[in-house]
Amino acid sequence: NPNADGSWFLEVTDDGVPSIATYAKPYHELGGQFIDYAASRSRSLTTRNSAGIRLHSIDGETREVQVPDGARVSDVSFSPDGTKVAFFAHFPDATHIHVADVSNGRSRSITRNRPVLATAVTGFEWTEDSQYIMTVLVPDDRSPMPRLPAVPTGPHLEVTEEGENMLRTYPSLMSTPHEKDLLEWHWTGQLARIEVENRRVTEIGEPTMIRSMNASHTGEHFRVTRTVRPFSYAVPASSAGRVEELWDLEGSVLDTLDETPLRTGIRDRDDDDDEEEDRRRGMTWAPDGNGLIYLGQEPPP
Repeated sequence: NPNADGSWFLEVTDDGVPSIATYAKPYHELGGQFIDYAASRSRSLTTRNSAGIRLHSIDGETREVQVPDGARVSDVSFSPDGTKVAFFAHFPDATHIHVADVSNGRSRSITRNRPVLATAVTGFEWTEDSQYIMTVLVPDDRSPMPRLPAVPTGPHLEVTEEGENMLRTYPSLMSTPHEKDLLEWHWTGQLARIEVENRRVTEIGEPTMIRSMNASHTGEHFRVTRTVRPFSYAVPASSAGRVEELWDLEGSVLDTLDETPLRTGIRDRDDDDDEEEDRRRGMTWAPDGNGLIYLGQEPPP
């Protein structure tokens, strides 16, 4: 894993199999989503991570990257200019982004006052000029985690639909309204642009259920995919509806790129939605960052 000019290389170091205590840490299982709720992150980031980071120069020099005490690391990446290394530092109660200088290996947190929300979006992005990092943060003034009601709020209803059912057996599904509310709470985060040098945070739009984000080269425009309700008791949370939008730095929606409804497994209805969705493939930012390019599939005759 080389930096921009090939002068330094990354090595992520491990220390063996995770402990039983790590796997025993409580988590929420919500329709196929496994969430370490104490740390606001996907459980996979708690159980699959590394112990440290080592830099190797082309001249044979080896340099350790400073990792905070008590932290595990993941998502290690060079800045585009090759002078810095960013990584997730996973603590028992939070995840933060740390940035280290390649010249000396010393690191510092750029999210020290506000942790990352790594439940749905489990990574971050550099801007092309290496000045900013894009991520999803825990919202300011976040409401308390929804509690299980002591008394049911109403009857439990499941309604069948017309059409040929293509469902397979899923090992993890939600079963109560409380679980749906809990998943929305876990997935609702604040898109943010962080200036690496001074830790200044620019909030982009309002907190929402961000499924994925992809910044332009300059970090001034964003492809944001939001999860939208309803959730389902019949299919996993990953089948929930989604909307992909083009945002500016203020969070204004400039265009809707794609809309996909809840996938329930009913063949006739879901197949009708595929025809339009399949016409655009491989969408990505243009090399100059001033637009999107994609492959367009011809409609069927």
